[in-house]
Amino acid sequence: MDGRRLGVEPICQTLQVAPSTYYAARGRAPSARAQRDAEVILRLVKLWKANYEVYGSRKLWKAAKRSGVPIGCDQTRRLMRPPEPPSSPARFIPLCSATTDLAAPTRSSPAP
Repeated sequence: MDGRRLGVEPICQTLQVAPSTYYAARGRAPSARAQRDAEVILRLVKLWKANYEVYGSRKLWKAAKRSGVPIGCDQTRRLMRPPEPPSSPARFIPLCSATTDLAAPTRSSPAP
């Protein structure tokens, strides 16, 4: 939905959210976690580039600990993960094939 074209009120009514909730959230400052994540991401990217952009999350976590960045292994993994679109649907992968084996011999009449 395009907020510029439709306006906030119709969208909030569809989502059953009060417009004041939207405006309060929009005007709110970023959380402490978001601010800290932004700082840590900059330091992680600097470390990652200094190591030829080949470090994975485990090696980057160890390098960050050596350089004095107070960060956990899981947090390093979370911050390294590329952002995904919020509405990406899960891909359906069938467990088995429903097709028949066309190369198998078929018998329409009994053998002689």
